[in-house]
Amino acid sequence: MNDSRKNRQQLLDDLQELRERMAESEETLRAILSGEVDGLVVKTPEGDSVFTLSGADHPYRIMVETMNEGAVTLAADGTILFCNQGFADMVATPPENITGNSIYRFIKTVQRTLFEDFIQRASKGGRIEISLLAADGTCPAVLLSKSFLRDGTLGSICLLASDVTELREAQQALQESHCLLEVRVEERTQDLQATKVLTQMQAMRLQATLDATPAIIWIAHDRHCREITGNHAAYQFSRAEESANLSKTGPGKEHLTHYRVFKDGSELLPEDMPIQRVALSGEPLWNHSVDFLFDDGTTRSLLGNVIPMRDDQGELSGAIAAFIDVTEHARAEEALKKKAAELTAANKELESFSYSVSHDLRTPLRAIDGFSRMLERKYAATLEKDALEKLNVIRANTRKMDQFINDLLAFSRLSRTAMSSAEVDMQNLIETIWTEIKNDNLDRQPVFKINGLPSVLGDSSLLSHVLTNLLSNAVKFSRHRTPAVIEVTCHREDNEVVFCVKDNGVGFDMQYADKLFGVFQRLHTADEFEGTGVGLAIVKRIIHRHGGRVWAESILNEGASFYFTLPAGQKKTVVSSQ
Repeated sequence: MNDSRKNRQQLLDDLQELRERMAESEETLRAILSGEVDGLVVKTPEGDSVFTLSGADHPYRIMVETMNEGAVTLAADGTILFCNQGFADMVATPPENITGNSIYRFIKTVQRTLFEDFIQRASKGGRIEISLLAADGTCPAVLLSKSFLRDGTLGSICLLASDVTELREAQQALQESHCLLEVRVEERTQDLQATKVLTQMQAMRLQATLDATPAIIWIAHDRHCREITGNHAAYQFSRAEESANLSKTGPGKEHLTHYRVFKDGSELLPEDMPIQRVALSGEPLWNHSVDFLFDDGTTRSLLGNVIPMRDDQGELSGAIAAFIDVTEHARAEEALKKKAAELTAANKELESFSYSVSHDLRTPLRAIDGFSRMLERKYAATLEKDALEKLNVIRANTRKMDQFINDLLAFSRLSRTAMSSAEVDMQNLIETIWTEIKNDNLDRQPVFKINGLPSVLGDSSLLSHVLTNLLSNAVKFSRHRTPAVIEVTCHREDNEVVFCVKDNGVGFDMQYADKLFGVFQRLHTADEFEGTGVGLAIVKRIIHRHGGRVWAESILNEGASFYFTLPAGQKKTVVSSQ
């Protein structure tokens, strides 16, 4: 009986213990599902095991989401296992339509062999420049780098695509899935083990992605920046071992005394560094530039973004900085500015020289013309006919030289003439100029057509030179046609208007089209058509000063068409014909 009571009491005690264990398990499950814990210690025959929940890679997820590059993870057969939003934007395809597809769908056909060779190379590093195939028909050029990940029999490849046409600010999106734990302790343990494996794989992929990017990335793990780590590029740039703490305000900072940081020429204190400022204030920095001066005299310029990190309660928990080395770009920009200044000075000297030479040439020309005229008047009766003809040739050539000088001066003045921008009524301007040209050619009446000319933005005085030259040339080179037909048309393209002055004259051979707009360049002799070869050079310079383009098309003996573009003004739909 006593044994029976004892057994019953033992069963009650065991039952109570089981109830307490079940209650403890329920409380643990509730804490896990609510996010109050991010890890478990489970007793196993081999000892205590620590299982980390999926939130442990929080800094890395934020890092990939803020990267400007595109990231892709591939299976061994080229199937896309994962891509971030940066890659999706590059190929203009939603991420959900990319995952599961072959990477070769997004590679230009002519470059697939090159890409396949790059992927199959056993070396971890290496980069190639390749063109992607986007859904909108564009082919963005990217710099591609890779890393291999292997876990048992599972092998995958991490690709990082950096847009090389422009450094754009884009946030990478990384979708992460969370595994739900089962109610039973045994099932929960299995889920935690699977989560641990998944977290490790994600961390490996993220770290490989960070190490593959050429950007310099620092991660502050607390708001006081006592510990700062980075990717491979950050350690390499800082000239520090990859196990070192990169914080200038944390413990062990003695190894970071070999460089100083400057902003706009002023040295920054450690607490004023960009990542320290953002971690403490919570205010991000965009397009922030700093300069590094190393003890060996090397200087490097960086440009990038710094954003704060917050924990689940919204409290500041650190910061992430992503920078790119723009030293060579800055040096090239400075050299370009210097070269531009030199060219400007050279142009001014050349214009001054042309102006001086042109004026200095006028004095002997006037003397030649004056003395020739005196000889003609005083000795006309005694000179032979051949001598008088030679005097006329001398005077004709002095007048021609004087016209050359006038055209050269006009061309030189264009660079010094102030230009004002206002709305110009092209219809009215062309009709006024045509009236003047028609009055100068009363012996001929070409057919003139104007079709729907709008208003444009420009300098009315300078544009009148353009139209006068083009219309005068059209009249001149079509004078042997009956009837001569000259037509001015236009059409709009985006924010500019394309004008065309067309004639049915002698035209020109298109192989010489590149010579048309050069100074003193002529495709016809002076005996065929008068002129100095400066008019079209003036047209080109004026249109370029307006930010436009100028070109010509022709078929020999069938006429020519001269095109130029100008910024669009308000629309005007007048149609007239004279």
